[in-house]
Amino acid sequence: DGMGISEGMEGEPASRRTARPQEDSEAAGGRGQPWRRRRLLPVGVLLAATCLLVLLSSQGGWGVDAAEKKKDYYKILGVLSSAKKQEIKKAYHKIALKYHPDKNKDKGAEDMFMLISEAYECLSDEEKRRAYDNSGSGGGGPGEEPKKSETSHEPVDMLLKFSGGDFRFKYQPPQEDASNKAPDMVVTVDVELLDLYLGSEFNVSFTRQEICAHCHGSGAAHKHDILACPHCHGSGFRCSVSDRHGEPLGKFWQSMNTTCTKCEGKGEFINSSCPVCGGHKVVLKTVTRSVHVPPGAPDTWTTVLFEEGDQAPGLKHGSVHVGLRVNDHPRFTRKVHDLVYRANISLFEALLGFSLNVTSVDNRSVEIKHDAVSQPGFSKTIRNEGMPVLHAGSYGDLVVAFDIDFPKRLDDAEKELLSSVLDEEEIAKIEQMILRRSIQENLAVLNRPIGHPIMARPGLESFNMVHMIDLALVIPFHGLLTEWSIFALAPGRVTLQVWRPAPRSGEFADHSYSLMGQTAIELDQPGPARLQVQKNEQILCESGDVIGWRVDSDSVLPYDSTDRGMVRITKSPILRAELGRTENFPFSIARTYSIQAVVKSVALLFDDKGCEGERIEVADDSVDFCSLRFITGEFVNGRVMSVLVPPGMRVQFFKECGGSDTVDGPDHDNRANPKAACHQLPLKLSHIKLQRS
Repeated sequence: DGMGISEGMEGEPASRRTARPQEDSEAAGGRGQPWRRRRLLPVGVLLAATCLLVLLSSQGGWGVDAAEKKKDYYKILGVLSSAKKQEIKKAYHKIALKYHPDKNKDKGAEDMFMLISEAYECLSDEEKRRAYDNSGSGGGGPGEEPKKSETSHEPVDMLLKFSGGDFRFKYQPPQEDASNKAPDMVVTVDVELLDLYLGSEFNVSFTRQEICAHCHGSGAAHKHDILACPHCHGSGFRCSVSDRHGEPLGKFWQSMNTTCTKCEGKGEFINSSCPVCGGHKVVLKTVTRSVHVPPGAPDTWTTVLFEEGDQAPGLKHGSVHVGLRVNDHPRFTRKVHDLVYRANISLFEALLGFSLNVTSVDNRSVEIKHDAVSQPGFSKTIRNEGMPVLHAGSYGDLVVAFDIDFPKRLDDAEKELLSSVLDEEEIAKIEQMILRRSIQENLAVLNRPIGHPIMARPGLESFNMVHMIDLALVIPFHGLLTEWSIFALAPGRVTLQVWRPAPRSGEFADHSYSLMGQTAIELDQPGPARLQVQKNEQILCESGDVIGWRVDSDSVLPYDSTDRGMVRITKSPILRAELGRTENFPFSIARTYSIQAVVKSVALLFDDKGCEGERIEVADDSVDFCSLRFITGEFVNGRVMSVLVPPGMRVQFFKECGGSDTVDGPDHDNRANPKAACHQLPLKLSHIKLQRS
């Protein structure tokens, strides 16, 4: 029946049916036993069992013993399997000293030393040793028979077990490779450049864990308070057994070891905690150790205080890694073994030569002479005046970089001094160079946005429907506000404003400002935002105006309480300020907001001398004096008498209406000047040209 062999097959000749028992009898060894019907396992069962056997054998998994693949750690260290921890440690030190690579140069000594270390690492740890012993691998010492695994991996033995219809296998989770050393700690010491130059001794203080002296790391009030865990009986593991039914293998049982959840795998629990450490097994203690920093130590220098760190029961002491944090030196910058020193010299010293003394790191005087002309970016190297080279007995170099201080202009006395070594053409070139340099420096300052860096800040705005100004954001010259930048933490509406100080009189209270212009920004997402103001909405600013804002929703603008912010707030948060309205800002707070404004300078024309009287603001070159009138109705070309040129600008005038583009009027260059300048003008001017670069 099934796939078994029946007693006979229908349709076969009788001679064949009678001959088969005889053949089987002879094949059975000649015992002459009568052939009888036997029930064989189904072929599918045999095939499935064989596949499972091959799979388990190849993976070394459930129930397959790999004892012969493991090393006999007891035999390697020369101890019995019942040896105590101290005996194992003593044997390890003895045999490790024999095969240490620094002492034993024989071939294979290093491999043997690594094998000895591997054996000791396993047997010195109680959890690893228990797992090693339970695995059935070489457990005996000299003269002992190795332990045999209860589970055989021979294919024939497993097949015999499967043939009975039932079989067993067990699984034990792999042991975690826990470290046998407490964690290390890192300590940083603040040092000066002089300490690294001379070498210094430092006392380093740090707080570490130490094993409790009262309970000796057990966590118990008394040794009798340490009891075996009743749930796992002190093993640290719980065994769970379950049976399974499945075709074609039939019924089987599964045994699995899991970590005991009651004792967390420790195998014991504390009945009464230590009164000193509270059951933590360790206490905190501050200790001080001496550290020597050698001369020439690099900024990245570190040293290790071995086994001076945290302590933990059953683990080696951790170590302390000591590093350096070098404070900035006011005069020197270190580059590996060299020292860089920056010195300022005047234009005349750069042209005529100089001699100066530099005080070294260790307070010695180093003389530097130079008789030739010094170009911008010039530097001079003094050999062996740098940092000591660590453990080399030599020194790096001292590199002196010179910065030339250019005057804003040359007066007659300075020109006469230069004429002793230079001709007039060379002096004129120097004057042009000074002018170009002054213009570049001035424009770099004036073209910079007014405000604070655009960045995220930790604080969240808590004011709503309130006008605020920042006294640190003062507009330094007349101009048009053409661009806003802001950083927001959330979507919302922010109104950016320009406020002008109210006249100091009895009519207005202190800290009163008038609103001169505003721009509303709708923020649809958090982050930085920039807005170009349309030309007809640009705000005309004067020197002394301040930047302000109004928030119409909570938690939009980020701020911090550091940097330069000096914020004042209105006391009437409900009223919306209209242009020209004056508000009082009585309350002040120290806050910095991420707000910037770009202000484009303008020239001012006046109908009176000394830059007084009625005025007209000129922002570009499109002003036609021949058709432009003052508010009073007078033509500009017949009434303009003075001009206020802002810093960083050059203003050129033309005389004839409808004439050529050749400059035939006054030319006032104020680009090198950080302040505005007033100039008188002749009458009958036609138009103006502005230059900001």
